[in-house]
Amino acid sequence: MRLLYCLLALTILSPCLVFSQKTTVYGRVVEATTGSPVSFANVFCVGTTAGAYTDELGNYLVDSPEKFDSIRVSALGYQDTVLAVKIFQKQEINIRLKSTDYTLGEVVVHAGENPAFEVLRNVVKHKKENDPEKFTAYEYRSYNKVQFDLNNFTDKIKKNFLFKPFPFVWQFQDSLANGVRYLPFMFKENVRQHYYRKKPKAYREYVIGEREAQFFKGPKSDEFISELYLNPNVYENFVVILDKSFPSPINDNFKRHYKYFLADTLTMVDGLPCYYLRFAPTGASDVAFTGSMFIHDSTYAVKRVELNFSIEANVNFVRSFYVRIDYDWLGQKHWFAKEFNVLADFTAIEHSAEMTGFFGHRHSELKDIVVDQPREDEIYAPIEQVIETDSVRLRDEAFWLAERGDTLSQEERDIFYLVDTIQRNKKFKLIKKTFSAIGTGWIPFKYYDIGQLFTFYSYNDVEGSRLKFGFRTPKKSTFPLQATGYAAYGTRDERWKFNSELNWVFGQRYKRHTLVGASWKKDVNQLGRSYRAIALDHVFTYFLQLAPFDTRTFEEYQSAHVEREWFLGFVTRAAVFRQNVAPFGDYNFLNSEGGVVPSFDLSGWKVSGRLAYGEKGINARFYDPDNVFFMLRYPVVSFDFTAGIKDFLDGGFNYQRLSLRVEHQQRLNKWGYLAYMVEGGKIWGTVPYPFLAIPFGNQAVLADKASFNMMNYLEFASDEYVALHLEHHFEGLFFNKIPGVRKLKLRELVFGKVFAGRLSAKNDPARDGRWQFPERLHPIQEPYVEIGFGIENIIKLGRVDFTWRLNYLDHEDTYRFLPKPSFQFRF
Repeated sequence: MRLLYCLLALTILSPCLVFSQKTTVYGRVVEATTGSPVSFANVFCVGTTAGAYTDELGNYLVDSPEKFDSIRVSALGYQDTVLAVKIFQKQEINIRLKSTDYTLGEVVVHAGENPAFEVLRNVVKHKKENDPEKFTAYEYRSYNKVQFDLNNFTDKIKKNFLFKPFPFVWQFQDSLANGVRYLPFMFKENVRQHYYRKKPKAYREYVIGEREAQFFKGPKSDEFISELYLNPNVYENFVVILDKSFPSPINDNFKRHYKYFLADTLTMVDGLPCYYLRFAPTGASDVAFTGSMFIHDSTYAVKRVELNFSIEANVNFVRSFYVRIDYDWLGQKHWFAKEFNVLADFTAIEHSAEMTGFFGHRHSELKDIVVDQPREDEIYAPIEQVIETDSVRLRDEAFWLAERGDTLSQEERDIFYLVDTIQRNKKFKLIKKTFSAIGTGWIPFKYYDIGQLFTFYSYNDVEGSRLKFGFRTPKKSTFPLQATGYAAYGTRDERWKFNSELNWVFGQRYKRHTLVGASWKKDVNQLGRSYRAIALDHVFTYFLQLAPFDTRTFEEYQSAHVEREWFLGFVTRAAVFRQNVAPFGDYNFLNSEGGVVPSFDLSGWKVSGRLAYGEKGINARFYDPDNVFFMLRYPVVSFDFTAGIKDFLDGGFNYQRLSLRVEHQQRLNKWGYLAYMVEGGKIWGTVPYPFLAIPFGNQAVLADKASFNMMNYLEFASDEYVALHLEHHFEGLFFNKIPGVRKLKLRELVFGKVFAGRLSAKNDPARDGRWQFPERLHPIQEPYVEIGFGIENIIKLGRVDFTWRLNYLDHEDTYRFLPKPSFQFRF
């Protein structure tokens, strides 16, 4: 593990200490034609015993006090190269190797063909019998550990205001052979028992023990950690790492994606004769791996594979990524993975070798492997995929020693001591709270949070200056009572607004649960505004609008509800509600004769639900900004049925509304992915326009994924509808081919959005409707359409959509074309 760690660290070439009378040479070894890195090339100093191997990115560093004037570089599949060096100086020499061909007597080679292809054809031919997923069932026990280290820092960072209060942490720093310093700040280890059954398909993990030590958890820290827990199956045609699809080196169409080099002799690995192959992408701009693999000579199974990718792969925040998988022969042609090693170098600016970042490394060992022996149904029966009890964090040292077979290293033990020390430091607690407040908008205290910082003050033309103060119970609180609420006051309209919600949770909050609660809200709303848009009372909302809010409503909503998570990823909610809607501002609700209607009341019951198989922490509300899904295995299905009952709780209408939505992102391998959302609904009953189906418009400067970005608020109404959103993300497929542009890591996409529906005569004021529409609200007739293209990953977080509206251009305050920016986090 330490050796692998050092290999990754060599990707960062920091200045080394230069002693007198010492020759130091460093640089990068790449292929002459494609520029692809040549890993594990031998670089040695001619006439001395000094030398080194290149790492997975082709980087090397050699130095020696002995006198030498040249270096020799050799690698399997390439011509040897000798280059002159300056004696007793530090110098950078980048080397381009020319490829050569090999002959092989062990396999049948077709004339004029790369000898590696015959081996690979046999590998593909035997994939089904060697793939671990072929088994009717398997089980194993795994020990896993993950560590993160701050890396590539200088003495200047010690004077940074974040680190200056904690001088004691630097006594735990270490350095690698090339001088790169690192400071461990997170360690996690766990033991799990895994069970898989093919038919009916089921997979369960039982967590036997787990413990961790880390300074703090940021909003995205869990994503970095989870990406190290990947178990790629190279027998599949494509391997997904960090949301990217990479072709497997044993892809059925291997010639299309890789070039290969095969050694002319068999190599013994764990006592088994194997062919040794190295591979690299066919083109410098291709999203593919560089690496090597050992193939067993008789079963043609993968014995060991090493997968590397670097900044050329167009993955954000990654300088390099390395995966090594070792397989074990179980006998009778059965193969199974026995060890995983993952090494990553994360940083904000990938092209800078001197930019401070952090190493992430994971080591996993598998044992007690049993295949083709399905367990009793009770093992696969639990609803959760990962089963954990409170006792998993109470394991003693004897347990951990037995599981890992050795004690922790001194470095790993120091992480627990360091984290415990700094977590008790008052200055650290203050800094932690400050960053939490900036990142989430909530100021954390022991039993409650105060916020939201960005809505404490806002301004609009009706309320004037709006002052707001909110609170909530902490999200990680184990107490069963959840509470959230706020109070707001407008200096111009001189009206109080508020929201409060109480929930009592039976069971664990982020596991299968049942909650009973009630809510009461009285505040301003904008019909036709997306639930994912920036908050209506956000401090910047007033400045980001392309048009004024002149059709706001003042709404009161009361409900009592019960929510139940039936299994991991499926949750439903039943509620009784009362809703009152009144105009807010300089306009009125009018009936068909032009008479003023003060407000509308709707009361009844509703049932809603969501199916996002395997996802934690979801809720059942049909429109909820917290439910954001990306690259799930299965589509997410949401539904809502609302029934209004006249005279129930002063309700004024008999009304039924059914809504259904399906959303998903489908991987298309090298073509990126397709994101789609389909939503449909129907309304029965005669109701005023606030209770009709109003599509989400967007009159803000920023793009909103859930909205029609060229549509105005409250522009269309219908009582039956279907909406379709399509986005094809090419993930840089074309931009990567353009010299100079590829380094910017830009990614392209195309999209289209359609809203179709109709408004029945009983709800249409131009026919039999009982209530008038506002001046700018129109019944939907022909389908509304907008299309465009976008550029995303601008400085890693930015995206700009260039959108054209194709019809209804005669409506007031419409635009044919607009560019709109937005922001997102993606690897």
